[in-house]
Parts: sequence; structure tokens; C-alpha cells
Amino acid sequence: MDFAKKTVLVAFLSVMTLAGCSNNTNDPNTDTQSSDTAVTDDTINGLQFTGDASGVSMNIIVADNYLSKIVNGNTYTTAPYVPSLTCDATKDKVEVKFTNFNYYGSQVDITCKMDPEIGAPSNKITFLPMGTAPDGSFGYYTLCDNGLYYFLEFPIVFPPLPTPVPQTYHHEINRLDIRDDVVLLCEGSDGNEYEASFYGTFEPSGLNIPSVLDIDEDVFTGVVSINLKNYDDDKIDLYFE
Repeated sequence: MDFAKKTVLVAFLSVMTLAGCSNNTNDPNTDTQSSDTAVTDDTINGLQFTGDASGVSMNIIVADNYLSKIVNGNTYTTAPYVPSLTCDATKDKVEVKFTNFNYYGSQVDITCKMDPEIGAPSNKITFLPMGTAPDGSFGYYTLCDNGLYYFLEFPIVFPPLPTPVPQTYHHEINRLDIRDDVVLLCEGSDGNEYEASFYGTFEPSGLNIPSVLDIDEDVFTGVVSINLKNYDDDKIDLYFE
């Protein structure tokens, strides 16, 4: 998703005041796990992505069991959109691991846990799910407070505000764009605390690089910056292509 479209989409979400919608990670019929509760590696059944940048390997787990089940279409409950619904982007806990990272001459593995063990808030990222409708049109999937996703075709033109279409069996989610810049708190194998910065769009020096998790390829592309927490070291930028 290019920067101009993402800007329009964020503006659209603001106009609709689609705020405060918490993420639903429950299969409407059977799945009881929620990303708002503590999970362990043994219980994570969400979406996983990898990335490589200058010898650094990265693995990302998006702890959203429900989303992982409906990316190829919603085979569960559907319901017409009504104006009383509150809808927004999707916010999920994530776990990120960096392997073979060279931090100013020191080799270190870094883990950003979903629930850090050092008394910090959960590591979460806000995503814009993107994909296609049955007719092949491309658009955004907004999550509403009834736990269901609704499709908005691009380009989004308003006024009037478009009416979201319920996700059905043939509505596929192909990728997750990161909506906002976020800093994750992480722990290094050297015993130090690190910060990993993810970007909605990486823009320094005239660059315009979006952060995208490709569901079809299970790959992350974009830029992640890492720095030692509470130190004045310059961040090290990793370019995942």
C-alpha cells in the first residue's frame, strides 16, 4: 500500500470516528484464545512471518488466532453493517525475534516478547488488513466491535461515507500493513534491554518505505530500527526486502 493511499485511509478512519475497537481473536464458534490474554509459545496459533536483512534473521508472530482462520475468507458468522457499529484497524500482540544481529561490533540475539517480563506493557502493533473482494477489487478490512471484518474498496471517496461490506467466504486478506509507528521493548541475549522501532512508513532522507506483512508469502518487508534502551547510541536501521 503506497503512502498516499495509507494517508487517505487513516483520514477516512478518523472521519468515521472508528475508534476504540478492540481486537477479536476468537473463532465465533470454538476458539477461546484472545490476544489480550497472556499466551506462551506452545499456545500461539496466529500468523507468522520471516524477514532477512544484511545477515539478520527476523521472525514475527501475530497472536491472532481468529484472523489466521479468516484470511482466506470468513466461513463463520456474517452480519450486515449497521451505523451503530464501532470499527477500526486491528491491534494485536506480537512477538519478534532477531537472530545474528551485530550491535556495534557485538553479536546478540534479541527477543521482543508479547508480554515482557520486566513490568512493561504488552508489545502490540496496529495493522491495516488489506485484500480483495469476490469481484477482484482491492481494499481495506476494518474490524468492528461485533468481532467481524468489513470490506471497504479502494479508492475510498467521500462524502458520502461508503458502507462497509461484510467479509464473506470469498473476501480474502492478503497482507497486513502497519498503521502507526511503534516501539517494542525487547531483551537481548547479552542481558541488556533493547528497543525495536517499526514504522507505518519509513521516511528519513526522502525515503518512503511502507511496512508490510505479506500473508501469501509469510514475509515481512520494511525497515526496523534497533537501539539499546536508555543509551544515546544511534539506531541501527535494518532494511528487510
